[in-house]
Amino acid sequence: MAIETPDNELDKAPEEAPDEARTFVGYFQHFPPIAGALVAIIGASVLAGWGLNIPALRGAFGNDATMMPSAAVCFIVGGLALILETARTPRPWAIIAARVLAVALILIALTTVLEHTLGRNLGLDLILFRDEVIATSP
Repeated sequence: MAIETPDNELDKAPEEAPDEARTFVGYFQHFPPIAGALVAIIGASVLAGWGLNIPALRGAFGNDATMMPSAAVCFIVGGLALILETARTPRPWAIIAARVLAVALILIALTTVLEHTLGRNLGLDLILFRDEVIATSP
């Protein structure tokens, strides 16, 4: 007994799908690079807030939710990796660069988790803006 499948046009391969379906899917193909750019811009804005001493750019809700410089660097690195990896036809160097950036992001994140687990400050957030971070820490 064979199972019959409905003849649904959306189940066809992308090159055989109707133009409306390809257009609809095409909108979503632009989402990852745009999201990567927005994330990188947010990270750059936070770093600018630290560098220019503008508390409003350091995070939301004043000093209660300040983003640390290492997190801002992770935003930039992650956004750039996403942009490089999701290009329509990524070049081999872009794929390698995206993966190197992803490894850097993982190392920063693991170091931060290690800091919180051990209850020790390894100085990761003090690398870029030492005096500003110390001044804003409770």
